[in-house]
Amino acid sequence: VRMSHKNICQTYGLERDGDNYFIAMELVNGVSLDKFTRWIYKNRNGFSVEAVVYIISEACAGLSYAHRMTDDDGNPLGIVHRDVNPQNICISKEGEVKLIDFGIAKAKRLCQETMVGTIKGKFNYMSPEQARGDRVDQRADVFALGAVMYELLSGHMLYPLSLNDTLLRSKVRMADYEPIETFLPNLHPTLRKILSKALARDLSQRFATARDFLLALTQFNHDECR
Repeated sequence: VRMSHKNICQTYGLERDGDNYFIAMELVNGVSLDKFTRWIYKNRNGFSVEAVVYIISEACAGLSYAHRMTDDDGNPLGIVHRDVNPQNICISKEGEVKLIDFGIAKAKRLCQETMVGTIKGKFNYMSPEQARGDRVDQRADVFALGAVMYELLSGHMLYPLSLNDTLLRSKVRMADYEPIETFLPNLHPTLRKILSKALARDLSQRFATARDFLLALTQFNHDECR
């Protein structure tokens, strides 16, 4: 409810009707990125690089805002979405990109620590550390958004749906995915490096913040438009 940003679906409040509770939220007149992606690959043979960079940049801006939120005393809230995936990104008919469903997000100062070993979110977009059940920070959201970017560019999920649960978990925990050049051998080298950094298994090699991810994409756009 405290969040107010153009790239985050506004939550107006938690309401009650008798014994039933519900959340009042902004209506986004559009579709999920999941549905949009399936339509694009069925009817248009994929997204342009420009469209992918735009969508991911806008999502980065929303995540960066959430990650930097503080309480009334200026203390960081430590919000992590924890479930960034195409179903939780909306595209409006006006081309707005909005993050939704912070339902499993954790603000460390407001909630008890999730027990180590408890795994939430969707495996195909999980960072290795989240899949292992380790404590996570905003870099887990960076990885998940990198997985979304990989999918938009290539038309393939980071890990095939055909994998059995055991093999999928093993691959996710090691970030053992096919390099993007397997599907896109001619992808711009700079964009390939940006994606690789977002999807780095080693936390120290990954973008430290969503803002850093956004700045890299913005620089790529600037260099390409010169």
